[in-house]
Amino acid sequence: MKIQKTYIYRYKDGLETPLCIYLCDIQIKDRILIMPLTEICSGNVYKLSVTRQYADLDNYKEISKDTIISALFLNSKPVRVPESDLKTIQEYIIQKHMLKLSNTAININISTWLFESIYQFINWKYQKFLLNFQPYKRKTTVYENGIYWASLGVNVGSELNKNRPVLIWKKRCNGANEENYSYIIIPITSKQKRKQYYMNVPITINGQPSYLRIEDMRRINIKRITRPILDMENKLIFIDENKRKEIIEAIQKFYIFENKHKTS
Repeated sequence: MKIQKTYIYRYKDGLETPLCIYLCDIQIKDRILIMPLTEICSGNVYKLSVTRQYADLDNYKEISKDTIISALFLNSKPVRVPESDLKTIQEYIIQKHMLKLSNTAININISTWLFESIYQFINWKYQKFLLNFQPYKRKTTVYENGIYWASLGVNVGSELNKNRPVLIWKKRCNGANEENYSYIIIPITSKQKRKQYYMNVPITINGQPSYLRIEDMRRINIKRITRPILDMENKLIFIDENKRKEIIEAIQKFYIFENKHKTS
């Protein structure tokens, strides 16, 4: 059975098999977000326009796809929830999550540092939303071996984040649409780690010493790449072939040849 979003299904909930709307996938593989349905018009519910059921707004939950049993059919066709109903349900969930976040921030001991972290996180969520859903417009032509500014976001712990310089290492095309292009990038930092961190490849950008963080190379969407970094002659900065060879050696040394972690 092919499970499709926005359709109504029966699912296993203990010994019962109630109805639900399959709303979306979540970050954990094979788990989905559902909105349970009820025939009881009480509590915080929303009447669906396509069936006699009500959406149980306060009891949406995440379940395994394996617990989905069968689709609900009406006149020999699977029942799909109308866009107007979905919009109301989705807006409620988003608002409730924002309220939850707000209450969490209020109920914890907020220091100056913590306030700054919370603000940066929320602001990055907003910026990421814009990156995802605003109509795509090319900001710049992206070349391999060039150095650009990229929005890496607010990350966790010691991960490199914020808007920072990156080296475009390799292009990855995903389909015909440019907005789906992605690139393997190597973040650049001005801070040198301890000398034993051989994976930090030194690089000079407009006379300023910087370091390519090989251990933090990652794949990003083209939408994150904001603008090129230019030299004194207003031209895009590229690495030369010697620097590229040095980077390749560092990648091989870090990821392949000197993995000192042994498994028992």
